[in-house]
Amino acid sequence: MKRALVAAVVLVGLVVASRCDLFRDDESGPKPVPFRSVTAAVDLTVETPGTAVFRDDADWSSFWVAHSTAPVPSIDFSSETLVAVFWGRATCIKLAQAIDLVERRDGVIEVTVAPLPPLLGADCPASETTLEVVAIPASTLPVRFVGDVPK
Repeated sequence: MKRALVAAVVLVGLVVASRCDLFRDDESGPKPVPFRSVTAAVDLTVETPGTAVFRDDADWSSFWVAHSTAPVPSIDFSSETLVAVFWGRATCIKLAQAIDLVERRDGVIEVTVAPLPPLLGADCPASETTLEVVAIPASTLPVRFVGDVPK
């Protein structure tokens, strides 16, 4: 009788634990990750298309100094991670708003990149180095860029 009671208590405990978010992984579906634009990135000039992730001040400062003469903006990397997309000289737009969505999915941070808008008129040469840098809550998870990612 005691064994049946112990087994029942353990079973109920497992069922309750399985319903708790602390015991769920990303298999329960994507979870939105809040993000904010880092507008100070307007001072960067990045000629090469690509993506980047910055998790500490040393990497961010080194990158910044290589691509800007402005003072390095302060980022609290204990609470934020930066993700960035660079298009090179793609449009007349300096700061893009093409990062549509950031989600935690399957054990990674997934950054969805939308297409850039077309050039704004015939007299608009692609003279700006277009980019977007956003801050997300600090994370050690790998970052995957999907969608219209510049190469």
